[in-house]
Amino acid sequence: MFRGLRQRFTKKTGADTTATAAAAPPDTAPHAAAAPVSAAADAPAAVAPDDLARPAMERIAEDEALRGDLTDDGYTPLQTWAFARIKAMAGDAAHAADPQSAMDAATDKIRSFVQDAVAAAKNTNPADLASSVVPPVVPEASVGPIVAALRAVPHTDDADATAIAIAKALDAS
Repeated sequence: MFRGLRQRFTKKTGADTTATAAAAPPDTAPHAAAAPVSAAADAPAAVAPDDLARPAMERIAEDEALRGDLTDDGYTPLQTWAFARIKAMAGDAAHAADPQSAMDAATDKIRSFVQDAVAAAKNTNPADLASSVVPPVVPEASVGPIVAALRAVPHTDDADATAIAIAKALDAS
């Protein structure tokens, strides 16, 4: 392997690296002459929050089962809220030791919450959803206002209207 590198280097630069490689200890040849590597180069490359959020939003958007029986009118506001939360959570995930794992965990929590919200719109009292309003699904400072807003959402026989009201409550803070 090193012979091929040496040949290409010699051909390209005209320099002979045979003496350098032979004189260098085996664990450092032929890269011993390379410039020192900074600590920043050893650190993992930063991940852009958008690069984490985009595939997560696509997974939510493509999951048709997540919408349940809601029409676009009822589901779109919940999905819009979920996308906004995913974007916000991607900023935190980008700084985690393992950004992709952190984003996957956040996406799973949002997906589960949306599933609960769809079920609450269809079957239960939207106030029951309040127990699922916890960080990181919502920012810690928003828990109280969102819980209060959810408790004020009336359950109706129109699941789409209830879902829209739940989405508005989720924006309360």
